[in-house]
This record gives sequence, C-alpha cells and structure tokens, in this order.
Amino acid sequence: MAFFSRNAPLPILTSRPFSLSVRFYAQRKTHARKPKALTKLFAPIYDTVTLDDGSLFVARKPLNEPPPISPDELPPPLKPVKTKAYHITDDQIQEMQKLRLEHPKKWTRQRLAEKYNCSAFYVGIVAPTTEEERQRIERRIQHRINRFSEKRKYFMKIREERRKLW
Repeated sequence: MAFFSRNAPLPILTSRPFSLSVRFYAQRKTHARKPKALTKLFAPIYDTVTLDDGSLFVARKPLNEPPPISPDELPPPLKPVKTKAYHITDDQIQEMQKLRLEHPKKWTRQRLAEKYNCSAFYVGIVAPTTEEERQRIERRIQHRINRFSEKRKYFMKIREERRKLW
C-alpha cells in the first residue's frame, strides 16, 4: 500500500518545514591515523633535584650521558666499510690524461677508474675528455632524444622550463 500516488500532489506540512534526511556512510581510511601528540608531562621522569631556593627540578631527560657504544656491541655493517685512499700520484694522473687524449673511445672514465682504483667522478675531474669526444657524445644523446615520442619530448621540455624557474 502506497501512501502517495504518482499523480496526487504532495501534502503541505504546516507544523514544520519539509526536510530530506541525509545519510552519511562511513568510509574506511586507507591510511594510518596520526598518533595523538602527548605533552611533555607524560614523558618519563628520570630524576628530581631540590634546588637551593627549595624548588623542585624534574629532569625528563637523562642527566648523565649513556656510555658510548663500542664497535664490538654494534651489529655487523651491511656493506663493507671503504676507507678513502688518496693513492694516485702525479705520474699516474699524467698517464691518465695521456691515455684519455690518445684514445678517448677506448679509455673512458669508467675504464680508467677501474684501472687506477678510483671513482669515475675523480677521473672526469683530473682527465677530462677532448672537445671532439664531448661533441660526439652530445650528438649520440641528441640522436636518442630525437627518437623519443612527441609526448615524451613535450614533458622533457616542460621539465626544463620548470628547472629554469629554480
């Protein structure tokens, strides 16, 4: 049994205005809630000291430093510890520069770094490549960029414009 028919007009409510009920559905949070910030009053009390004027000093941080941890107590390192070695002599630097000038395609930064047991960054500083080789590398990079799609080029251009604003 229906209270209202389709063709019948809606009744006029005189006592109170007509209102629609709105239902709110609880949505599950997809992230963890932030922890409630606790005041410093809840911090543990490590020590209480009575001062000369009779007031009470409450230390919520340890007054004495904890003993330093010895390396034996620490867990083993995840990676082997590398010590910095400044072992390259001036003669080796000159030889590096000579090799790089004679055969820049053969003696790359990475290959010289492996030979002299140093970083490729250091090789780039000490023995930069020739201008011809730098232009050749630049042409190779430009050739790769030209093969990109229009969409990728567009976003690269936007990224460059954004960097200029830094």
